[in-house]
Amino acid sequence: MDGSTSMVITGGRYIGIATLSVAALLGAAPLAVAHADDTGIHQPQMDALCQAQYPGRNTPFNDGSAYVVAPGDAYSWRCQQTSRSGAGAISNLGINPAAYCSMLPNLGRPVPINPGSPDGWVCRT
Repeated sequence: MDGSTSMVITGGRYIGIATLSVAALLGAAPLAVAHADDTGIHQPQMDALCQAQYPGRNTPFNDGSAYVVAPGDAYSWRCQQTSRSGAGAISNLGINPAAYCSMLPNLGRPVPINPGSPDGWVCRT
């Protein structure tokens, strides 16, 4: 779920106003049910995807690796690249589950079967 908070000043006081994204509104819809032919997308698959999306060759950085920002949110996967010298990292890089599903033939499209879990993604034909 991707929400943001805006601040409004009224009479010298700050009032937080939460804005909801379309993903948050869609979260109220019934969850997809797992199918026998689903291919799970977990940490190793997300790592492979980050390596493909953010290769380190010819750069001062290592290949990308996946991490989860919020353990209870399937939409919080991000990639990061650590520097080869150990001096820093580039983080919060976007990740595209559809790219993993398209890496191999006949995996289908990504479906979040459990948005409350980082392991909630599957490729479905």
